[in-house]
Amino acid sequence: MHCEPTESTLNVLVAGATGNTGIRFVKALASRGHRPIALVRESSDTSALPANTELRQGDLTRLRDDVCNGCDAVDDERWAGTALRMQSVQ
Repeated sequence: MHCEPTESTLNVLVAGATGNTGIRFVKALASRGHRPIALVRESSDTSALPANTELRQGDLTRLRDDVCNGCDAVDDERWAGTALRMQSVQ
């Protein structure tokens, strides 16, 4: 379920997507025509995320190993939680 980005559509990996801020951010991305990709834990409640949100299970400390197989289609990444320095997944 991958979609190629156009000038107006971005594939955005969102860490913290199931938290209070993350859910709002993912909904805002989806409402603007972008394609959110949620980094989630196995125990995450994803029921509030928009239906078109791609889910990728993984560990934030192992992004490249757990999540980034196939990350060529990710145009941007955002952390929607507490402050944390992240390496680019591209």
